[in-house]
Amino acid sequence: MSAKNELTTSMASGERSRAISIYQSTFALLSLVVALVLAILLAAVSPSGLNRAFTLGEISGENAKLVLLFLAGNVLLNQYLLLFAAGLRACGRPAEEVIWNASSRLAEGIATVISATQSDDLSTTALAILMCRGCIAVLLWARLSAVAPWLQLGFTYVSLSEVRLLASPSFAFLAQSFAQVLLIQGPVVLLGTLASPLAITTFSTCRTLVRLGTTGANLLNATFIPEYTRLYATDRPLLWATFRWHSLATTFMVAGYIAVLLFFGEYILRLWTKDAVHTGYPWFFFMVVASSSEMMWTTLAMPMLAINRHITLSYAYLSVSIICLGGLAVALKSFGLDAVGMSLVTAHGAMLVVVALDVRRQFRQEIIRK
Repeated sequence: MSAKNELTTSMASGERSRAISIYQSTFALLSLVVALVLAILLAAVSPSGLNRAFTLGEISGENAKLVLLFLAGNVLLNQYLLLFAAGLRACGRPAEEVIWNASSRLAEGIATVISATQSDDLSTTALAILMCRGCIAVLLWARLSAVAPWLQLGFTYVSLSEVRLLASPSFAFLAQSFAQVLLIQGPVVLLGTLASPLAITTFSTCRTLVRLGTTGANLLNATFIPEYTRLYATDRPLLWATFRWHSLATTFMVAGYIAVLLFFGEYILRLWTKDAVHTGYPWFFFMVVASSSEMMWTTLAMPMLAINRHITLSYAYLSVSIICLGGLAVALKSFGLDAVGMSLVTAHGAMLVVVALDVRRQFRQEIIRK
């Protein structure tokens, strides 16, 4: 993500030499990580160890090792695919980037179904997944070579200074991902430990309904990210104007989302779960407010994410997530699902304030003034 943003900015500014340096430096770093991970897997994973760690049933330890290696290879190979797709976005083809990423997942799903139905061997299915991903990566590399023949793989223009420049935003993206895991999976884990199975079912079902609005906001945000990156390098006043329209669109979306859930949330749940799961107040209201706050602060943060100025926001998000999850662990037994709702409201409400202040401090200063 951090390399994609810098690559897009460089190419939009006409800095081809820096774009090649970012591209090859990222490729070199990925290759180093891939080699290290594969070496560790080959050295550490053994059939006997897998037999001890898992109940494999009729699957042999040797077969399980192959499955693990093939699937790990698929994950590692996907990093190259993402790099090539980033090259397309940097060339001004963000829609094509999305198409290639989505098509690779679709093709992988089809390959999984075909191989699983035609063979009883799990390692064969895992190998089919790996080969499918490899073919898509090669095709994408060929497409990028046709669109930007000067953007070549290699190590000639590798720059340690570019790697160091990308390190901070990259770790910040990692912190943000970890914070999301904590807030999405943490309440479920705590409910499973400290509450009843019914509470887990109710919370998970209602959260799925509530987060439909978040999904819609994320789709809208993903559309604007490449434009923010490009406009940062070419037309910053237009970036600010685009940001205002983006924020306005999200505000209307949030208002409609709140109205639908508050008026029809109970009816939707009854219909969906055949009257098995019901909304409860005030915790369901808290969930709606929390999701609305998340939709707003993620929208406000998009320009910062698009230009790698998100370091403060990401670590604030991680800190807030840890604090609120700790508070939830203390309050859950006494307040039940109300505590879950309040912890999420606190987390996303705090982030809304943090992002608004950071946008005012950083975004307006850097974007509006050339």
